[in-house]
Amino acid sequence: EVRYEPRSAIWHQFSSTIGAHVSRRRAAATYERNRLLTHWLHLDTHHQWASHALGIAVKLLTSPLAGRSESWQAFAQAVVLWSKVRMRRAQLGKTQQRTLAEVLRKIEEQMSRPEIRPLDASSAPIRPYLRSETFSSFQAESEKTK
Repeated sequence: EVRYEPRSAIWHQFSSTIGAHVSRRRAAATYERNRLLTHWLHLDTHHQWASHALGIAVKLLTSPLAGRSESWQAFAQAVVLWSKVRMRRAQLGKTQQRTLAEVLRKIEEQMSRPEIRPLDASSAPIRPYLRSETFSSFQAESEKTK
């Protein structure tokens, strides 16, 4: 059973936490490093690793052409943590109940059900972000009446 409450909403202001403290490029490098570490932690088939390696190679080779160094910074930071990733992978291997491939297959099965529809402008319209300090109960009431 899939439950959906259309009145529920969560709005996320991308990089609102880190963006206030570091440069945009440093934040981008941090996001990229964390993305790499997450992939390295969870990729479990040769095909996934090969696809990932190709994607990294393309990104590392093309990013300097665009004048961007964040990918290289992120990769260097992530490589330093490789031994920790390997240890964590070993720990996960002992408790992991499903492989990433199995999880992805399950998601694909669920998404192919006719009653499931992807989020788009009609099912999840984008609304402007309102900071909590500027959001008033008056605005909340006016949003309800729209």
